[in-house]
Amino acid sequence: MSLQTNFAGRLRNTNLPIAHSLMPLFDAVINSIHAIEESGRDLTSSSISIEIQRTQQSFIELKPGPEPLPNINGFFIRDNGIGFNDTNFDSFSTLDSLHKEEKGGRGIGRLLWLKAFTSVHISSFYRNEVTGKISHRQFDFNKDEAVCNVITEEVETQDLYTEVQLNGFLPKYQKSCPKTPESIASELIDHCLWYFIR
Repeated sequence: MSLQTNFAGRLRNTNLPIAHSLMPLFDAVINSIHAIEESGRDLTSSSISIEIQRTQQSFIELKPGPEPLPNINGFFIRDNGIGFNDTNFDSFSTLDSLHKEEKGGRGIGRLLWLKAFTSVHISSFYRNEVTGKISHRQFDFNKDEAVCNVITEEVETQDLYTEVQLNGFLPKYQKSCPKTPESIASELIDHCLWYFIR
């Protein structure tokens, strides 16, 4: 008899210290690096971009000096790697997946997304492993329903890319997160240094 897994309980037991508020972003970027590696794409044509989403400024700062940056509300991470084909989608939908075991993955990184953000939306254009045609898969990932609102369809010729949207930065993590793109980039490079050196 196999053991059942309770998603809410697994999420509750996943720890993300307040001081590590950028770990969900780091995990998403490392996933992008893995996706590019799996695609076999030449590094000169590979790309990963990060867009910082900020809250609307709701006050006027009367103090002299530069205007303070609004709080960060989310991140959009986009890459042109292999995408959420059936193999990768099945792995994402499986807690403690062993799919990336040889790369050091423990199959729990995406749980960190929901420790610091209210929801995640994923949109991926990829080449279907069976038909060879281009497909589009999009879905949501949240605390209440885990993987939900899945839509998969064949599409006409389309650039292959995946975008992960981390939405609704929870206040306790938002407060401890560096605000400037430069400081975020510096911490990202430090965390992912092994990948960049390689």
